[in-house]
Amino acid sequence: MTISTSEINASKSISATELFVISQEISKKFSPVVSVKLSGLAPSIALTPKELKEISEEISRKYKPIIKSITSNVVVMPIDPENLYVSWILGQTETTSTLNDKPKDIVLRVYPKLEEFPSSPTAEGWFDVDLDQTKTRQKVRVPAGQHANWYTAAIGIRDEDNQLTTLASSNAIHSPQGNSSQHSPSEQNTLSSNIPQASSNQDRLQTISKSASGQSVK
Repeated sequence: MTISTSEINASKSISATELFVISQEISKKFSPVVSVKLSGLAPSIALTPKELKEISEEISRKYKPIIKSITSNVVVMPIDPENLYVSWILGQTETTSTLNDKPKDIVLRVYPKLEEFPSSPTAEGWFDVDLDQTKTRQKVRVPAGQHANWYTAAIGIRDEDNQLTTLASSNAIHSPQGNSSQHSPSEQNTLSSNIPQASSNQDRLQTISKSASGQSVK
């Protein structure tokens, strides 16, 4: 229904129905047209399966997280001045991921120290031991010149620069026999000659006793 201006002017009173019709007519003819633009859509990039695989491998290589298990630990116990006993647990996460990636780079690094809290590091502050990764314990022989009173150890991944990414570490342990002095055979003979023999003392006492009993009383 279209209502002309003359009809509106001729009638001074407009009903509610007519007002509604006029409103609908105005809305239909004069409502603004809003154009909606979809912003933020990047143009599509066509990648081949090979390119997608290379990108995925690069992301995995550069941004792969290293997750450490909180249950990892290393225990070191002294056997004698020449040997240590090492037991370790690395946790399921590290064993199934990190260790299987580079099994040859997993080493035990032992730090010998003359004191529990040394004031200055030694010239060669550690030595590495290859581990049998199929086991969780191993006997370690201390190299010549590396004997000490205290030892700590760490298991980790060794890189080309000999830097160690630690997976688990131990507390400092004391080796009571580590500071025992070593004497040469000549020194041992000298020490033995300076110690009186118990058999000589006993013979001397027996001689004195016989002399006293053999004296006659006049």
